[in-house]
Amino acid sequence: RSGDVALYDDKGNLFSDRDIAYVPQLESVTSRLTAFEMVLLGLVKDLRWKVTDEQIETLMMDRFCKEVLPGALATLHADAAPVAGLEVVYTINFAVYNNATTNHTVRYKVTAPGTFEFIDCTWYEK
Repeated sequence: RSGDVALYDDKGNLFSDRDIAYVPQLESVTSRLTAFEMVLLGLVKDLRWKVTDEQIETLMMDRFCKEVLPGALATLHADAAPVAGLEVVYTINFAVYNNATTNHTVRYKVTAPGTFEFIDCTWYEK
Protein backbone atom coordinates (compact mmCIF):
# COMPACT_ATOMS: atom_id res chain seq x y z
CA ARG A 1 0.00 0.00 0.00
CA SER A 2 1.13 3.50 -0.67
CA GLY A 3 2.31 5.41 2.40
CA ASP A 4 3.11 2.39 4.57
CA VAL A 5 6.17 2.63 6.79
CA ALA A 6 8.09 -0.35 8.15
CA LEU A 7 10.89 -0.29 10.71
CA TYR A 8 13.31 -3.20 11.02
CA ASP A 9 15.93 -3.97 13.64
CA ASP A 10 19.56 -4.63 12.66
CA LYS A 11 18.76 -8.34 12.15
CA GLY A 12 15.93 -7.64 9.72
CA ASN A 13 13.08 -8.31 12.14
CA LEU A 14 10.02 -6.15 11.62
CA PHE A 15 8.94 -3.98 14.55
CA SER A 16 5.21 -3.75 15.18
CA ASP A 17 3.59 -0.37 15.80
CA ARG A 18 3.30 -1.36 19.47
CA ASP A 19 7.08 -1.73 19.71
CA ILE A 20 7.74 1.85 18.66
CA ALA A 21 7.28 4.65 21.16
CA TYR A 22 10.19 6.81 20.04
CA VAL A 23 12.94 6.79 17.46
CA PRO A 24 16.13 5.65 19.23
CA GLN A 25 19.53 7.21 18.66
CA LEU A 26 21.20 5.10 16.01
CA GLU A 27 24.81 4.94 14.91
CA SER A 28 23.86 5.61 11.31
CA VAL A 29 20.57 6.86 10.04
CA THR A 30 19.51 5.91 6.53
CA SER A 31 16.01 7.30 6.90
CA ARG A 32 14.83 10.24 4.85
CA LEU A 33 12.03 11.17 7.24
CA THR A 34 11.14 14.82 7.61
CA ALA A 35 10.96 16.46 11.03
CA PHE A 36 7.16 16.29 10.81
CA GLU A 37 7.28 12.53 10.11
CA MET A 38 9.57 12.11 13.12
CA VAL A 39 6.97 13.92 15.22
CA LEU A 40 4.38 11.45 13.95
CA LEU A 41 6.58 8.53 14.97
CA GLY A 42 7.11 10.03 18.42
CA LEU A 43 3.36 10.45 18.93
CA VAL A 44 2.30 7.00 17.77
CA LYS A 45 1.76 5.58 21.29
CA ASP A 46 -0.23 8.55 22.58
CA LEU A 47 -2.18 9.66 19.56
CA ARG A 48 -2.53 6.55 17.42
CA TRP A 49 -0.69 8.25 14.54
CA LYS A 50 -2.91 11.33 14.70
CA VAL A 51 -1.59 14.84 14.98
CA THR A 52 -4.00 17.51 16.15
CA ASP A 53 -4.87 20.58 14.12
CA GLU A 54 -3.30 22.66 16.89
CA GLN A 55 0.02 20.78 16.57
CA ILE A 56 0.05 21.29 12.81
CA GLU A 57 -0.83 24.97 13.16
CA THR A 58 1.87 25.51 15.80
CA LEU A 59 4.49 23.85 13.59
CA MET A 60 3.37 25.89 10.60
CA MET A 61 3.49 29.16 12.56
CA ASP A 62 6.90 28.33 14.04
CA ARG A 63 8.43 27.54 10.65
CA PHE A 64 6.82 30.59 9.03
CA CYS A 65 8.11 32.99 11.68
CA LYS A 66 11.52 31.42 12.36
CA GLU A 67 12.53 29.96 8.99
CA VAL A 68 10.47 31.19 6.03
CA LEU A 69 10.29 34.92 6.74
CA PRO A 70 13.91 35.30 7.96
CA GLY A 71 15.06 33.53 4.77
CA ALA A 72 12.89 35.75 2.59
CA LEU A 73 14.12 38.87 4.37
CA ALA A 74 17.74 37.77 3.96
CA THR A 75 17.17 37.37 0.22
CA LEU A 76 15.17 40.56 -0.27
CA HIS A 77 17.22 42.72 2.10
CA ALA A 78 20.73 41.27 1.97
CA ASP A 79 22.06 44.80 2.47
CA ALA A 80 20.29 45.26 5.84
CA ALA A 81 22.90 45.75 8.54
CA PRO A 82 23.07 46.68 12.21
CA VAL A 83 23.69 50.33 13.10
CA ALA A 84 25.92 51.12 16.07
CA GLY A 85 23.87 52.44 18.97
CA LEU A 86 20.52 51.60 17.35
CA GLU A 87 18.35 48.53 17.14
CA VAL A 88 17.37 47.94 13.51
CA VAL A 89 13.97 46.26 13.45
CA TYR A 90 11.98 45.13 10.44
CA THR A 91 8.21 45.05 11.04
CA ILE A 92 6.00 43.10 8.65
CA ASN A 93 2.22 43.28 8.59
CA PHE A 94 0.47 40.31 6.99
CA ALA A 95 -2.94 38.65 6.81
CA VAL A 96 -3.85 35.06 7.68
CA TYR A 97 -6.93 33.37 6.30
CA ASN A 98 -8.49 30.59 8.40
CA ASN A 99 -12.20 30.81 7.55
CA ALA A 100 -11.78 34.54 8.17
CA THR A 101 -9.01 37.03 7.55
CA THR A 102 -7.01 38.28 10.52
CA ASN A 103 -4.18 40.82 10.39
CA HIS A 104 -0.93 40.21 12.24
CA THR A 105 2.48 41.76 12.76
CA VAL A 106 5.88 40.09 13.05
CA ARG A 107 9.17 41.80 14.01
CA TYR A 108 12.79 40.89 13.34
CA LYS A 109 16.01 42.43 14.60
CA VAL A 110 18.94 42.79 12.21
CA THR A 111 21.86 41.10 14.00
CA ALA A 112 24.43 41.00 11.17
CA PRO A 113 24.43 41.92 7.49
CA GLY A 114 21.43 40.16 5.93
CA THR A 115 20.66 38.28 9.17
CA PHE A 116 17.27 38.60 10.86
CA GLU A 117 16.44 37.38 14.37
CA PHE A 118 12.81 36.69 15.31
CA ILE A 119 11.53 39.02 18.06
CA ASP A 120 7.78 38.41 18.26
CA CYS A 121 4.61 37.88 16.30
CA THR A 122 0.96 38.52 17.07
CA TRP A 123 0.03 35.31 15.19
CA TYR A 124 2.60 33.09 16.90
CA GLU A 125 3.07 34.17 20.47
CA LYS A 126 6.05 32.03 21.52
